[in-house]
Amino acid sequence: MPMTGGSNSIGLKRGTVQLAPYDPAWARAFQEERVRLKAALGSSVHDIAHVGSTSIPGLAAKPIIDIIASVDNLAIYRQLVGPLESLGYEFMPERVFEDRVFFPKGPRENRTHHLSLVIKDSAGWRDPIRFRDYVRAHEDVRAEYQVLKEALAVQYPNDRASYTKAKDAMIKEIMGRAV
Repeated sequence: MPMTGGSNSIGLKRGTVQLAPYDPAWARAFQEERVRLKAALGSSVHDIAHVGSTSIPGLAAKPIIDIIASVDNLAIYRQLVGPLESLGYEFMPERVFEDRVFFPKGPRENRTHHLSLVIKDSAGWRDPIRFRDYVRAHEDVRAEYQVLKEALAVQYPNDRASYTKAKDAMIKEIMGRAV
């Protein structure tokens, strides 16, 4: 089983998959990062939310804090690169997508945060929050999802893209229930 012991640390090498048992420190790490992001980005962002498995108490996760920040227009990312880089986020031009702009934080050997800028009130904002809230509220779904994640982490320990893709069907099925 790819689960590590319960430490208060975050971070994982880029591209790898290793799950850690849920750690309440993840919520604190998000709150601290949210304060830094709000101070650096100010009114450029509307809201900042903790999403992904580290935001779901009781669920094992890759120890990376997933964050979404809502903006009016994705083109604003150009103005936010400097402030985000000052916080340790990396701008990667190949991670500018039609529906989001992705910024990882931390060295490639120890990514600690994943930030996605998304359009306010878009599916990119609503869907991760809807998924998070549904899995938080349904222990049976959380347990089923964890079993899948653990199996896939064993199957794809050095292939995060395949790990993520293999979760798609279950995520879509859960989203169908959550709507």
